Amino acid sequence: MPKPDRFFENSRQRKRSCSSSCLFRFISLPYLDGPDLENLECTDGTAKFYWLIPITQSELELKNAEGVEALEARFDASGFDYAGPAREGVV
Repeated sequence: MPKPDRFFENSRQRKRSCSSSCLFRFISLPYLDGPDLENLECTDGTAKFYWLIPITQSELELKNAEGVEALEARFDASGFDYAGPAREGVV
């Protein structure tokens, strides 16, 4: 299972209705919503939920150079659409 604060590159080419510079995906805790969205208590244990955020090459480079907190600070400051693959990069 992928861990939070990881990334991966889109490995399959597919037709898209929009062009996107978000060639990577970033796995993150849903920190804006906190533990209420992250953890779902079930009868046989806890289910964990994560965000899969489309990111650009420059955002990936910022994360690698300055850390997750720096990237998430840019996300917060920009007010961007976390799920929007056609968005502009924040770096």
